Amino acid sequence: MSKWLFRFGWMAVGVGALYAVSALAGVVSGGPLDPLGPPGSTMQTIDSIAPSWFRTLAADDGVDPCFSSRFVCVMNDEAVLDRETGLVWERSPSAIPNGVWYSALDECQQLRATGDRVGWRLPALPELMSLLVAPGFASLAERHPFLATLPSRYWTATTDADITGNAFAVLVQAVTSSQSYAKDGTHGQTIRAWCVRGPGGYEGL
Repeated sequence: MSKWLFRFGWMAVGVGALYAVSALAGVVSGGPLDPLGPPGSTMQTIDSIAPSWFRTLAADDGVDPCFSSRFVCVMNDEAVLDRETGLVWERSPSAIPNGVWYSALDECQQLRATGDRVGWRLPALPELMSLLVAPGFASLAERHPFLATLPSRYWTATTDADITGNAFAVLVQAVTSSQSYAKDGTHGQTIRAWCVRGPGGYEGL
């Protein structure tokens, strides 16, 4: 009888030791159950979301046209960031007519005054058209932050594939749409440069 009691005694000691080791292991591996702090926010701001051409943002939801969901004035308010496309535009397009397309290219490439930064260029046709809104796609958003956007034609960097000596210009704040004109200025039209900065590039030079 004492022999069996002796054996059960050692079994009880073994089981107790096993529970003790398991408990210690749980404390060491699992750590405390209480969180170290409140959970962080999972919400993203507009600035943290990459620009995308399928996204549409309101230009009239701010008290100041310089601070809407879509447009933000940057570079000491000399330029405008379009958060839909990620492009940065001159806030005041050139008021000087530049009927020669090659001169307009140089004007933007040599631009240093706006924001004291180089890297400006003529926009491609789809880029400039992205600023226009329905109906008609000839006008800018009603509460846009741009200045001196006269009803005028503005050069794009896009060459007319059918007439390579021509490039497209967009008629803004007037009747409608785009048309191609002779790059050398023989068309006799008043066309201005509206420079842009950011990802993208020339089309069909």
